[in-house]
Amino acid sequence: MKSYSGLRDSSHFPGSSQVREFTQKSDPPVLPQHHLERARQFLWVDEPAQLQELASRLSTESRVAVDLEADSLYRYRERICLVQLCSSGVTALVDTLALGDLQPLRLMLEDASKEKVFHGADYDLRLLKAVAGINPRGVFDTMVAAQCLGVRQLGLSDLLEARLGVRLEKKFQRADWGKRPLPQAMVQYAVEDTCYLLALRDSLACELEARGRMEWARGHFLNLEKIEPLRREPPDALRTHGARQLDDQGRAVLQALLEWREEEARRRDAPVFKILSTETLVLLAKERPRNLQAMLKTSGITRKVLNLWGEALARAIEEGLRRPPLPLPRVPSYRQNPPGSRRRLLALKEIRDQKANQEGLPPGLLCPNSVLQALAITPPGEIQRRMEELLRPWQLGLLGSAFVQALLGGGRKDRG
Repeated sequence: MKSYSGLRDSSHFPGSSQVREFTQKSDPPVLPQHHLERARQFLWVDEPAQLQELASRLSTESRVAVDLEADSLYRYRERICLVQLCSSGVTALVDTLALGDLQPLRLMLEDASKEKVFHGADYDLRLLKAVAGINPRGVFDTMVAAQCLGVRQLGLSDLLEARLGVRLEKKFQRADWGKRPLPQAMVQYAVEDTCYLLALRDSLACELEARGRMEWARGHFLNLEKIEPLRREPPDALRTHGARQLDDQGRAVLQALLEWREEEARRRDAPVFKILSTETLVLLAKERPRNLQAMLKTSGITRKVLNLWGEALARAIEEGLRRPPLPLPRVPSYRQNPPGSRRRLLALKEIRDQKANQEGLPPGLLCPNSVLQALAITPPGEIQRRMEELLRPWQLGLLGSAFVQALLGGGRKDRG
């Protein structure tokens, strides 16, 4: 393994066909020595043999901190650009753009007996499932753990500063991780995103155990493992913010404009918001300018936009005007639900919100609205069974008796 004392060229990494180890020269935070070493030294992995070697090393570890860097702000279809991994024995940055395949890591990531520590795991798990076909198990999410403790400042940098005295640089959160070579500052940012996660996990887990809330967190971790892969939904005017301010024909025009933008973004390999904003498309659908000069009066349509896409936008508007009107779907009425369901739902929300406030928890973490809605329409004879299906034991302990009382005793005078 080749060793470098610092990154000689501040703009990129030196080339090598071997796993490379770098020693950072930054001033370390005050932490135990083994955490400092993880912050200073890491492996840059960009060849299949290196990845196999890394996977072999990680197979002996009981837990691994994991983070991903993607390029969703810069590409039409986001890619996993970098995977950061940190255990007690190794810290590594895996260049997935160079490798194109993460399968050697599958066994470790899908092994439920090995804990994978993420911060804000939701997006990373969805992306791993969608792009790599990997379904991580044994998840510990430090953000969820902090939520279960009633922490309000949930950013990684906030938690590290509060609990470990570590201050992280934030300026690369929205950077383009798809560019190569990566500047040294971005590489160090990526290393620091994981090298303190295990220590943070231990700090949070200790408090969760002391306060009897580890079971709460574990239940949410298991739910994260079942999360659906990231999917790209086709453009839908009826689900677009601002569609309600349009008439039926305007929504048909908006649908045509959204479809044009989607295709243009795909063709240019750019995120849709970098083509034209949804707000601008809604205005075009509302005003429906009949010529390019009139189009210039629409907010968001500059001379540059007009030169690039004026003709295409005009064609999309004409296409939308030829389509059948697109009415809003009929909103289901509470009257279609069992009598008293609305009153029961409001009672359940009040109970949930009060208990969440007492425990210092976000209401949705204590019990999501979707669960409350399902319980509110449950027939009396099925309430106990349904609650046991939808709620975990710790949730039943906090909410069960009050929920039963509200479900069995509420709604008699409610007409809908």
